[in-house]
Amino acid sequence: RRFEMDIKLVAFDLDGTLLSGDGSLKKPAIAALERAVDAGFVVVPATGRSLAEIPDELMELEGIRYVITANGASIMDMEEDREIYADLIPPAAGSKIFDALLERDIPFQAYSEGVTFCDERFMQTMIRFYGNLGVHYNQITERMRFVGSLPSYFKKSDRSIEKIYIHNLQGQKREEIFCVVDELDGVEKLTSNPINLEINSATADKGAGLAQLCTGLGILRENVMALGDGENDVGMIRFAGFSVAMGNAVPALKSAASYVTVSNDDGGLEVAFRKFLRI
Repeated sequence: RRFEMDIKLVAFDLDGTLLSGDGSLKKPAIAALERAVDAGFVVVPATGRSLAEIPDELMELEGIRYVITANGASIMDMEEDREIYADLIPPAAGSKIFDALLERDIPFQAYSEGVTFCDERFMQTMIRFYGNLGVHYNQITERMRFVGSLPSYFKKSDRSIEKIYIHNLQGQKREEIFCVVDELDGVEKLTSNPINLEINSATADKGAGLAQLCTGLGILRENVMALGDGENDVGMIRFAGFSVAMGNAVPALKSAASYVTVSNDDGGLEVAFRKFLRI
């Protein structure tokens, strides 16, 4: 099967896939990406993060032009420094979600135009949360923009909403927010662990974003390889002609993937690149 594939584009998740468990981008992973670029593959990061949260070491690599962010809500052409695709949360729905979260004093982040925003009341919570994850997550809070009133700021500045992320949502509050989201048109919820919640446009996911990019580039889905580990990677894995799940992936992703490699901490992406891209 390896020799029957004609891969032209490689899309990969970051956390749990390219990045190690501590959030770092190891030298072997960087080298694998550089070899893929040199070999002529279109190399595309596809992440749930905002653009500002992507590690500098990755964005500084020569040859990475297109980036899918916020679970497919935005695609950036880095060479031309412009957004080429967006699938945003409807403003009315976003406003109701903001109000519901703030009424319950639930810390959350809102992604907009490549930047992560947070209400000032949650500043210490966010610094503590990402600080506990380790030094490689410091960039996230360093580049996070804290505003006095997030709903007011978004309304006055007429900002779009790519994604809403809650890192800790449990118990009764979780049930209440689930009900709020379920009653709104145009939004969909996603969880990658028992306590977090990601909210996007109902039609935004990495698979849809990847499909849009491939259409624009004239690349067929059978010429795409995708790699991931989480629930938010399932659409991308199903779209790609050939797909790879990390050894640490959730069961649903392993079931959907063409191949299961070793874990991210064991260099799963590099192993897959050697095996299937022959580099």
